[in-house]
Amino acid sequence: MPNWILNTVGALALVALPNAGSAGTAPTIFAPENVPALRQQAQAVAATAVSVEDARKIALVIVDDASRRPDGTLEQIQADQSLVMDLAKQTGNDPEIMAVHANLVGIEAGIEQDLIRVLTLAKASSRALDKLVRDNPDNGGVLMQRGLNALHAPKIAGRIQIAIDDFETLSTGAFHLTDELNAQVQLLLAQSLIKAERTQDAQPLLASVAEAGVPQWSDAARSILAGL
Repeated sequence: MPNWILNTVGALALVALPNAGSAGTAPTIFAPENVPALRQQAQAVAATAVSVEDARKIALVIVDDASRRPDGTLEQIQADQSLVMDLAKQTGNDPEIMAVHANLVGIEAGIEQDLIRVLTLAKASSRALDKLVRDNPDNGGVLMQRGLNALHAPKIAGRIQIAIDDFETLSTGAFHLTDELNAQVQLLLAQSLIKAERTQDAQPLLASVAEAGVPQWSDAARSILAGL
C-alpha cells in the first residue's frame, strides 16, 4: 500500500478537541517530539492503562510506522493490529482507534499475496470505515482515517469521491481544525481532486496551502503545483 499518511507525524501538534454543541471533534494530533515516547508506550499497551487521548496518539504512531515500513511482513502488521485492538478495548472501542485498526487491515491487504485474501481484507477495511463514519459522523478522526484510506485505494475501487466528501466535510469549519491541520486537509482534498481528474478544482486549494505559511504542507503544495 502507498504511504497514505503523508508525513502525518510531522504535522501533528495538539490533541483532539472536545465536542462543542453540534460541532464535530477534530482528528487527534500530537507534537512530533512525542513520537519516541509514544512508540515506547506502544510496546507496553497490554500491561499499562492509558488515557483515551494517549491511546489515540499511540494508535496513530503505530499505523504511521506501519505505512512507512519498506519491507513490512504479515506478521508485523498483524502484531500492529493486535496492539491497536488492545488500545481499542481499553478505551471502550473508541471510534478513532477502531478506524486506525480498519486502516491497518487495509495495509495488510497491500502486503498479502493471495488475491482472494487481498480482496477480502480490502473490503473488510472499507466496510468497517464506512460503518464507523455512519455511526460517528461528527468524529473528525474517523473521517480523516476513511478519507486517507479512500484516497489511496486503487482507482478501480471507485472510492475517490468518498475521499473528496470526507475532506470537504472536515473543511466545513465544524471541526475546529488548527491552521496546520486545516492546511493538511486542504492538501489531501486537492490530492483527491487530482486523482479524480479534477485538476482545475485542485489548483486553487494548492495555491492557498502554498501561501499559508505552514512549511510542511506549503512546501508539499508548491511541489505538487510545479508538477501539474
